[in-house]
Amino acid sequence: MVGARRCLVVLAATLLIVLTACTAPAEPQSTLLPTAPLPEPSFVEPPHGPSSVFIPRAEWDPDAEVLRVWAFVTALSEEGGECTLLAVAGESRIEATSPATADASTTVCGELDIADPVPATWTLTVSYTSPTVSTVSQAVEVVVS
Repeated sequence: MVGARRCLVVLAATLLIVLTACTAPAEPQSTLLPTAPLPEPSFVEPPHGPSSVFIPRAEWDPDAEVLRVWAFVTALSEEGGECTLLAVAGESRIEATSPATADASTTVCGELDIADPVPATWTLTVSYTSPTVSTVSQAVEVVVS
């Protein structure tokens, strides 16, 4: 009888170990692919005070061969205005326009693109015109290679 009881205890302990191992959470498997590190972002404080155009981002996209500019009007939220990008490099002058839309506290210019610009350092300004406001951004430069 002692041998049967000992055998039952060993069997119960073995079953407990097996069941515990079966219900233990599996280690998470990573499915992320390795990527190149992103460049450090640079931040520019938008202007304060009366409405003005601010260019938070302007970049040359070599894969798409497009010069892309994003802009918004500070301290103003309205519909019906238009944003105009002026890009100048030497004797070259290119314009792109986009309707602006109201956001919570700003007026956002649609993406302003210039396709296939010549390689150069481009000086960019964005102007905003509406029935109530007319203003121009500070100039920014982007190198197209």
